[in-house]
This record gives sequence, structure tokens and C-alpha cells, in this order.
Amino acid sequence: MGMKVSALGLVLAAGLLLTACASRPPRLLWASEFGGTGVDDCDDIAVHESQSLLLACHSDSHDFPSAERQRPPANRDMDAYIVKVDQRAVKVLWAVRLGGSKYDGAFRIQLDSAGGAWVAGYTESLDFPTTANAVQKQFAGGQGDGFLARVSAEGQLTYSTYLGGTGSDQATDLVSDRRTSKVYAIGMTSSSDLVQARNSYNGKEDAFLASFDPTRSESLQVRYPGGAEDEKPTALALRPDGQLVVAGYTFSKEFPVQAAFQAELRGKTNAFLARFSTGSGELLSSTFFGGNGEDSAWGMALSQTGDIHLLGISNSSDFPTTPGAFQPKVRGGFDIFVASFDPAVQRLRYSSCFGGSGNDIAGVDGKNVTVDSQGRVWFVGMTDSQDLPLRHAHQPSFGGGDGDGVIAALSPTGASLAYGSYHGGTGRDLLEGLFLTDGALYATGLSFGGVLSRRPQLPHGSAANAILFRLQQ
Repeated sequence: MGMKVSALGLVLAAGLLLTACASRPPRLLWASEFGGTGVDDCDDIAVHESQSLLLACHSDSHDFPSAERQRPPANRDMDAYIVKVDQRAVKVLWAVRLGGSKYDGAFRIQLDSAGGAWVAGYTESLDFPTTANAVQKQFAGGQGDGFLARVSAEGQLTYSTYLGGTGSDQATDLVSDRRTSKVYAIGMTSSSDLVQARNSYNGKEDAFLASFDPTRSESLQVRYPGGAEDEKPTALALRPDGQLVVAGYTFSKEFPVQAAFQAELRGKTNAFLARFSTGSGELLSSTFFGGNGEDSAWGMALSQTGDIHLLGISNSSDFPTTPGAFQPKVRGGFDIFVASFDPAVQRLRYSSCFGGSGNDIAGVDGKNVTVDSQGRVWFVGMTDSQDLPLRHAHQPSFGGGDGDGVIAALSPTGASLAYGSYHGGTGRDLLEGLFLTDGALYATGLSFGGVLSRRPQLPHGSAANAILFRLQQ
């Protein structure tokens, strides 16, 4: 027998269908290991428009996989690699080795408007490969220098430069401005002689913020945004209005704050957020964030509304959370925290802890936090808590060893858990980078054995492989 359906009924049915699709829990599509017979660590991941995956890695495997299956020169330390694999994670399309005779590591990767990729990292090699158009062609001194490099979509090295002075330096993140040719980078330094500095070095290990035009070899400008003690900037973002936002942590009570949500250092270390003009380099606003213990920011993501989502760790008994937070207090030694600020870095939208009775750490080196179209904040890290909060988990129990990877998401208000899962095996596992595109979430990190794997599989050797996996909504 037939049934008449009204127009209103069709609209309601469509709305229910859309709601059901939006609330469908993610499922694990594949999980793969990647590497050679040594230690292989892929810290960060980006997804190209072709849906191929680009990885920032470092490895001491002499048989590190490449499209040509060629063995790189023997090196007793790690080399940096930029790797492109196909979207199903079964084939290495190319691998660019960036290395000299000592340690070299690539930590962050970002796509540019031409389909290429920029990476930021650290090198101790005096013979690290630089290009003719480099802003700094020679190693400057100290234990190590930062480096910035770019490869084309075809895997050709088009730019590579040292970034450092006579002290020790490391580049921790970068962004390329798709409207201009400029590249911005952050890092930490003990060098007082970084070139064209706009202000003075403050002592110990300072943060630096650098800008340069890779088409002009003499364009580097540097600012030291720090106090008298140590700072480490860990995340950098470029806003649509052209302003830069830097996140990290500081030991300095005189860290420069302006129009601050929190004006004073409250513990041994506090996280910080700072907003800069790209034109003048002027500090527009900045704040401490933390409690009476050790608090540090390890990641940051901007939402479509311009709000700033900060990811970090805390062991403060009075860590600042907001009413209605999913987890209002630190439960274990260290817990992960997620905090959301307004675009001016002056108002706290929400703040919540996340963790179990052990130690829970936000992913350290990769881009470890992102925001989806519904406003949920996704993040990765590592935990040794066997009572981690879980929801829709693709791995519902602790795998073993001294740590498992963790991937989780908080609701748009920070009041509930949208997703939470372990990802690890019988060894030590760490998730460091993630990338969200078209409802697919890709994550990468490092495993020392027994991690959850689902075919297809990339080439890999013994334990201590990079890990990759994809969740799909």
C-alpha cells in the first residue's frame, strides 16, 4: 500500500539523515608501518590535493624506502627525509634525503600554493645540502643549526638553507604565505647573532620568529620574543588577516605580555600565546597560560571563526579550566589540555584537561592538533594511563609497553569527548602529527613494536618504524 509524504516530511527526513551522518563515529580504514631496519620516525604529515601523503621524517636506516629502492650513503646518525606516498599508503612515490655527516631531522611540513612542501628541522651537519639561493649557506656554529627546505611536487629540492648563529639553534615550525612569496619560521636559539634581528637577544635559550623571501637571498629578518630565562616556541599559524600567532612555553617571569588573559607566570613554566603583525613584526597581544606547576603548549590550530585552540600538557593542581569542562582537573602526573581562545588572545572560550591516572603527553614534534568543520578539536599524543577516557575507540584497551599512542577529539564547547582511542602495541608508541581533509583524518608517529596494523602495508623493517593510519567519518 502506498504512502503520501509531505514536503515537510521530506525536509525532516533529510535533516535526520544529515544529523546521523554527522554523528557517525570514525572508523579505522587502514594502519601501516613504514621504514627500514633502523629507527624511522615520521613526525608530521600533510595531504596533497591529489590525496597523496607527504611526510616529514628522520631515519638512520640504510635501507630507508624510496621509489628507486636506493640505499643512501652510510651515516652513523639520522638523516632527514621528505617522503611522498600514495593515498592508500601502499607505494612510496619518492623520498628526498636531506642529510650530511651528522644528525639531521625534519619535524614539520606544510604545503605551499604551487603544490610543493616546506619542512623545518634541525641539523648538526657542517655539510648539510643547501641551495644556491639559500639565505644562509654555511653552518654558523654551536651544537646545531635549524634548517628550512622546500621540495617541488615532483620531489626536486628547490630550496634549502641553514638558520642559525654561533650558538645552538633549532627550527620548530614554519608557514608559507600563499598570497606572497614569504615564509615564516619559529624556533629556539642560544645565538645572539641571528642576522638582521629587530630586537636584542635576551639570554639563555630564546625563542625566535624569522621571516624571509626565498626568492631573495638577503631578506632574512628575525625577532627574539622572549625573557631572561628559557623559551621554546612549538607552533606557528598564519591568520587570514596576515597576523602570526605563536604558541610555546616559557620559564621567564618577564616574558613580554600585552593585553593578556593571564599577566603573570604562575608556576615553574607556563604556556604562552603571542600575536604578531607580519608587516612590522610588532607584538599585538600575548599571554601566559597555566597554573602552579609545569605547563607547556605543544600545538595550536585556528578554527574557521579565528579562535585559537591550544594543545599542551600540565601537572598543575590549579590548572585553569572552565565551568562545564569535560575534565576539570589533572588526574595523573601530566595530563593533556585543550584550551580555546578568542582571536585577540584575551578571552578564554573553554579549557579542559584530558587524561588518566598515569602520564598523558601531547604529540611533541608534529602538527598535533586540528579543528574539523563541526568545531571539534582533534589531537594526538602518548599515554601510559590504562584508564584513559575512551569513546568510539578503534583500539579500546592499552596495548602494553611504556606508552601507547592516543588520538582524541573534544566537542566544540570542550564539554564532552567526541572520540578517544589508544593506538599502540606491546612496545612504546607515540603519535605526533595529524592532518584532516574531506572527512579523513591521517596520523603519523613512531612505534617500537606490536602496533595495530591493517593492510595495505608500506615497506618496513624491524621494530622502531614510523606508523601511519587513516580514520574516516
